[in-house]
Amino acid sequence: WVTLALAFVMSPAQSQRLPQMGQHKSWSDAEKKEFLSFIRSGKQAPAQGGTLTAATGAGALKQGGAHKARYITVDLVSDTLLTYDANGKLRSDNTSLGGRLLLGSHIFSWMRFYTGGQYSRMGRDRYDGMEARVEHWKLPAGLEFALIPLGTPQTRYVLLRAGASAHYFATKAEKTDFTVPLADWRGAWDLGLGYEWQIPGSRWRLHLSAEGYRSIERKASEDRFAGLMGSGGLVFTF
Repeated sequence: WVTLALAFVMSPAQSQRLPQMGQHKSWSDAEKKEFLSFIRSGKQAPAQGGTLTAATGAGALKQGGAHKARYITVDLVSDTLLTYDANGKLRSDNTSLGGRLLLGSHIFSWMRFYTGGQYSRMGRDRYDGMEARVEHWKLPAGLEFALIPLGTPQTRYVLLRAGASAHYFATKAEKTDFTVPLADWRGAWDLGLGYEWQIPGSRWRLHLSAEGYRSIERKASEDRFAGLMGSGGLVFTF
């Protein structure tokens, strides 16, 4: 039995389980013997020091400073105002150029919320045939859906916008000077369609859009208006 036990201990399968301590010349014989005895015992080494656990859930977002992507849009816009005369016919006022600034934030990867401001100046015909300058302020807010067409890169989007806007018209002329007077604040519904693509390796995107708006008030002719607008500009994501 003693011979069989020694043969079992010295078998290749058993010897492969123990490390070869001959190369550890910096260890003393006592340290080597203690280490081999610990391995034969089958015990696990105790963990030294504290352990770190990864935060999950809302705490992880706060600690890491993660937030939903936000963006700033700077646009050059071309706006054509359409008004209704006393007979309910739609007529076009002069097209004007202006600027727009939008601030937005992602709700989901494909849905965004936006708000901002727009300013332009236009000419409107008066009763006497002269033209009056009218300042047009627009404050839009709404949802923007960013859809990726099939077969296109992930950096290109088709944009669908839907929202509402507040319009303020200001002029030095009197309201009675115009066939269709527009003054003070008015509300409108907005719809838009656009296309946007990201500049490779950057946070900047280019975009173009075509939009339309129509007054919420539909009864009184002096409060009814509509508009067509084209825009193009840059978007910066942060």
